[in-house]
Amino acid sequence: MGRCGGVSADIDDHAFVGWGAVIVGGVNIGPGAYVCSGALITRDVPAGYIAYDRNKIIHPGEWPGALGKSPFFQLTVAEDLATASDDGAGGRGPRQPATGRPGHSS
Repeated sequence: MGRCGGVSADIDDHAFVGWGAVIVGGVNIGPGAYVCSGALITRDVPAGYIAYDRNKIIHPGEWPGALGKSPFFQLTVAEDLATASDDGAGGRGPRQPATGRPGHSS
């Protein structure tokens, strides 16, 4: 529990959270996800995705700059997911968005 009695974020292995980013509530930041500096995130970020601005979440291949081609995303997310399914979480692995495409409203 956080200092205010709220629910803490769950940040998985190999995820990066930039300086000044704010992650609110029981959000899951998946393995190999990248949260940009100054982002405000209140929704789950899937494994290997980039989160920026206010809840904007995209696949690295859609990122217009060099970040999407960074060696950071060369990590094998599939290996992380396999490990997560063997971690006692009942094979669930990291949580994914409930509906629709990540970063888009349904």
